[in-house]
Amino acid sequence: LAGEPAIPEMWDIVGGRKKIFRAAIVVGTLIPILATALFAWAIVGVSGSATSPEAIEGLRGLLGTRIITLGAVAGLLAILTSYLVIALYMQEMLRYDFLVKRTPAWAGALSVPLLIFSIGAHNFIAVIDIIGSVLFGIEGIIILAAAVLILRRKKTASRNVKITIAVIVGLCFALGVLQKLI
Repeated sequence: LAGEPAIPEMWDIVGGRKKIFRAAIVVGTLIPILATALFAWAIVGVSGSATSPEAIEGLRGLLGTRIITLGAVAGLLAILTSYLVIALYMQEMLRYDFLVKRTPAWAGALSVPLLIFSIGAHNFIAVIDIIGSVLFGIEGIIILAAAVLILRRKKTASRNVKITIAVIVGLCFALGVLQKLI
């Protein structure tokens, strides 16, 4: 669901057509939600109470080792590609928004999971959980803060309602980040 890095490129692809852009965001959000729900439903439906935290191991008794290995490889590739996309986004943000040179920007973008692993977090699922919750929560707060700044400049009737909603959602993100860190 963390598709924010794609938004500027989507805008370029649709050529500034707002209706197509909005539809693409809605569809691009619904597809991963539905795919994740379908995956969870299928895993829990097949393995029931034997469902494991990483989803695949609980299927070993039912599907055999070869299918589990194939699923593990597919999962690893999905995580690696997601990691590279997020690292590229972070590297570009460091370079263009904070004027960090290319090599240090790449080092910074690639080092976060390695740093977390080196300080003792060896449970892969826990590391993904922490990184996702904290980084995407902070990113959501930053996006909402930018939206509030834009909304404050507009003189529309619904401006105050939108700002209030953004602040409430931002506070929810902040509480989620704090809860995960605690």
